[in-house]
Amino acid sequence: MFIRTVIFSLSLLFFSQSGFSEEISNTQFLRAILRGDMDKIRNISPKSLPSFLKLQDKDGHWPLHLACITSAQKDVAPIIQYLIENGVNINATRFDRMTALHLAVLTNNSEAITALSSYPQLDPNVLDKNTYTPLLYAVCKKSTPLVTALLEISTLNPNIATCDGATPLHFAAMQNSADIVQALLSSPSIDINARQHISQYAGATPLHFAALQASSKVVELLTAREEIDVHAEIASGMFKGFTPLHFAVMNPDTPQVCLIVKRLIDTGAIAKKGNTCALKSPDELTQISTVQKLLKKRCKKRT
Repeated sequence: MFIRTVIFSLSLLFFSQSGFSEEISNTQFLRAILRGDMDKIRNISPKSLPSFLKLQDKDGHWPLHLACITSAQKDVAPIIQYLIENGVNINATRFDRMTALHLAVLTNNSEAITALSSYPQLDPNVLDKNTYTPLLYAVCKKSTPLVTALLEISTLNPNIATCDGATPLHFAAMQNSADIVQALLSSPSIDINARQHISQYAGATPLHFAALQASSKVVELLTAREEIDVHAEIASGMFKGFTPLHFAVMNPDTPQVCLIVKRLIDTGAIAKKGNTCALKSPDELTQISTVQKLLKKRCKKRT
């Protein structure tokens, strides 16, 4: 009994002198991360730390994942720094192939995004099981601040698409998210003429979807770019042969028709005659007679 007491006393003395308190359980460690309790995390001895960093909870979250979904966002940066600098894989994925950056976006954790972005080994272009990047999720959430924060990562590719070829710009156009479209267009590497390859909309560009959604502001932003392709056609499906103008004239939003027509005039596809515009070559522009009639009717003094 005396020997056990001496050993116990010596162990307490060791932890006291080494600066580490009595070891915590696996569950306590994971909870400490979720709560943003950096003091408890720092008290783990260097010898025990590697085993803690390899833990996963029942949902497949690694410690870094938990740091990015914590509700204690203001305390997350030191924890992320501590975990990464002690060897965790910043790009580790859980069961659905989501990384810490995916989770930070989904939980609106801007502090975590900023902290992760400071490490050059971060890969912001990882696709999860749905073939979505963190940027695609930020666009789907219609969060301009998150999109802007991600675009500041130098290694981010804004053109990575889903399995059907939809890029972040396609999604932003479909959602009529003008602010996000503007943010994406600020990226020097953005491809504004990216084409989908899903069978129903093969060849569709962001401008097709902006016109389809009757989004005059998005159409205005896209057609203002010199490199915009207003002649792009859908290659297959029920809309085969449709250009953005086809979609524009099929809805009542005349302003966006005029924006596209103006761009067509600029490129020489339509010849302007006084206060009206006439098709330079109707058969080149569209083979659909109904669209030709609508176009001629709506072109009057709208450019």
